[in-house]
Amino acid sequence: MLLSSGDDAVLHWIRGAVRMSDGRIVLVSESSDELLFFTPDGTLERRVGREGDGPGEFRGPFFLRRLAGDTLVVTDRTSGRISWFAGDGGFVRQERPVR
Repeated sequence: MLLSSGDDAVLHWIRGAVRMSDGRIVLVSESSDELLFFTPDGTLERRVGREGDGPGEFRGPFFLRRLAGDTLVVTDRTSGRISWFAGDGGFVRQERPVR
């Protein structure tokens, strides 16, 4: 996958990747605690999330899955949370499963 010139994304500790219905690729990076959205031609389009405990933030994202309607689900192993995002990267909700 190519990055457009000038992008400072480092693809390190990628824990999941999905192809969206429109051809975009979304990666989950444990090293940067974010989702990386790429256009079909490989240009970095958007970064979503950051390290933290708030809505849409991560402490150790390691699993990414695309559901119907391009909803994204991210499991965070360090915090134990599950987060849902819309196909455009907008935060939807977050839960911590009962153990």
